[in-house]
Amino acid sequence: MYASLVNDNRALIINGKLFLPKVWIDDKDRYRKAGIPEEEIKYKTKPELALEMIDEDIRNGVEFDWVGGDGLYGHNFELSDGLDQRGLFFVLDVHKDETIFLQEHEIAVPKKKNKKGRKPTMAQPDSEPIRLDKYLKTI
Repeated sequence: MYASLVNDNRALIINGKLFLPKVWIDDKDRYRKAGIPEEEIKYKTKPELALEMIDEDIRNGVEFDWVGGDGLYGHNFELSDGLDQRGLFFVLDVHKDETIFLQEHEIAVPKKKNKKGRKPTMAQPDSEPIRLDKYLKTI
């Protein structure tokens, strides 16, 4: 995967990382045959690698106005949260079936409503989210 700078009609790749799928990590024959050094065999998600590259680029003095990414990255909370924590402006594509909350909400394990059935153990939001494609039709 790579990071690039884009300005008007010009683009320049400025950083790159090797993404290894999980199945490669435990397959020594596969990564040896591909010539990947043993010390490079570490599984990281693409969003984790993206944050690493952004941090490296910032340390190296690369100046940019914003970060963009496709739906894989827009669907990942850790990446958007990491960019937000770094104070970076970002635009990430999202999938149409992504859900959002239109108001502040609490997430907690609900209380048991009656004597029948099991006690709830999974945290739930106290309001219902809405799919982005359905929300778009309301605005």
